[in-house]
Amino acid sequence: MIHRSDSTEPPSAPADLPETLSSATPRPSPELLPFQQLSEQLSGQLLEKDTVADLWVPSQTRVNVAGYDLPGMIYVGEQLAGVNAPVGMEPCLIRPQLKVNRTKPDRLGHWLSRWPSYSEIPSSCRAAYLQWLATGRRDPEIAIGYVYLFFYGLERRVLRDLHRAEQSWPELQEIMTEVEQLSALYGDHDSFAKDAQQFLEIVPIIATRTDLPMLPPLGHRLPRQQSPSVWRWP
Repeated sequence: MIHRSDSTEPPSAPADLPETLSSATPRPSPELLPFQQLSEQLSGQLLEKDTVADLWVPSQTRVNVAGYDLPGMIYVGEQLAGVNAPVGMEPCLIRPQLKVNRTKPDRLGHWLSRWPSYSEIPSSCRAAYLQWLATGRRDPEIAIGYVYLFFYGLERRVLRDLHRAEQSWPELQEIMTEVEQLSALYGDHDSFAKDAQQFLEIVPIIATRTDLPMLPPLGHRLPRQQSPSVWRWP
């Protein structure tokens, strides 16, 4: 369930213009790479992609999107198919060409859908999400839907892409630590607490067994009553 403020009436629906390239221009620096340069440098590390522009940004790397300096552990690009067949675009994919309304970030998530996708949420929601990422992913007042949007990417990384990576255990440890910290901060949301706990129980199994098949991270796409099948291993 998406957190909403009980004392605040939802604002009028945002009248988004057609999605266009943000006017914010990334400013490169030794530690902070603009998106295209980062794509070219890391293209050899891509685990699953449609073009060079679709990639996983590792935790030690930062990338600038719409003027926000984002830490890694995210997918950034323009074309990445979702794992679940009915899903066209990968929901967690941050697409730099989509509009971001920096002047009116919707931190309370009034216009988030139950299962948000970065490509489909309003530009005010994108601004709130990017702001949350840029400030360290620890704002206790942010709508839980944004936490899920980030969590989707971690699910995909572990349950899909890391099956193809070498020396994945250090990254698995990083992701486990991140999910533990998110769970500690946002665990008052029962659904997220349960999903995070299931995820943390699965990661050690993946780390110790190399014969497991790749499983699609469908838990965040399906109604609650269908979720248990996602975690059933052969």
